[in-house]
Amino acid sequence: MQIAVQRLRQEALAPSFASELQVECTLIFLAAQLKRKMDNHQSFEPSDQGSLSGAGLQSIIERIHDEDGPTPSVKEFATMVTMSAPVFSLKFREATGQTLRHYVTTAKLEKAKRLLLEEADMVKQIAYRCGFTSAAAFSTSFRQETGMTPTEFREAVRIR
Repeated sequence: MQIAVQRLRQEALAPSFASELQVECTLIFLAAQLKRKMDNHQSFEPSDQGSLSGAGLQSIIERIHDEDGPTPSVKEFATMVTMSAPVFSLKFREATGQTLRHYVTTAKLEKAKRLLLEEADMVKQIAYRCGFTSAAAFSTSFRQETGMTPTEFREAVRIR
């Protein structure tokens, strides 16, 4: 946002080609960024007693389940609910009975099972959509959870 404000200042002092359009685009960008920041502050209320509020926890869980690709880090989640990363980790475990890592892995694997059954995508594509860094990491986690590889799981369920 600071760069956008600097750009506006430059355009005001020395207008360039298509200055009006550049200013308009920059202002729209700034408005969107401000709205996003305001929405984040309103929907993630800081906890008054150092606990993870119901709304904050629900937002974290929705983000874990809804998002394709890599999951945000503990620090990013903690920032969303205005806590430090260690405090957030502790409060998340108290609220869910699971570590964030275990919860995220379980959610990813549940999503992967659903995608393996509903879609014809390659296993590698499903792995990346579910946030695993590689198909090998996905297969390892999947086998630990289910006792089968993703391909074996897909075939076993199709046979039934």
